[in-house]
Amino acid sequence: METIKNIQKISILFFAIFGAAYILSGLMEISGLMPNKALIVHQTTQIPFLISAFAYGGSSFASSIANPEKNNKILFVGIAICVSTLFAAAIILEILFPDIINFQ
Repeated sequence: METIKNIQKISILFFAIFGAAYILSGLMEISGLMPNKALIVHQTTQIPFLISAFAYGGSSFASSIANPEKNNKILFVGIAICVSTLFAAAIILEILFPDIINFQ
């Protein structure tokens, strides 16, 4: 259970960092401030932002429903499979439907 709490603490830090970079780079693209560099940062931080979001969401969900007195390995494996499936679906949707708006 302590491992899940540590994953939750680390993933919220990365979620905040990558989320701020993703949002700020998107705003920089729209406003025209360094559009080429902002586009690179925006596209580069998208996957780490998704990874940290799913890691935080999965660890938060696991820590909220897990019983600390029982062995929760099956529960954790089930949550990991669900989070991995959602992440794979997000990546597939991003490949099939990329950003079609050109901010430049």
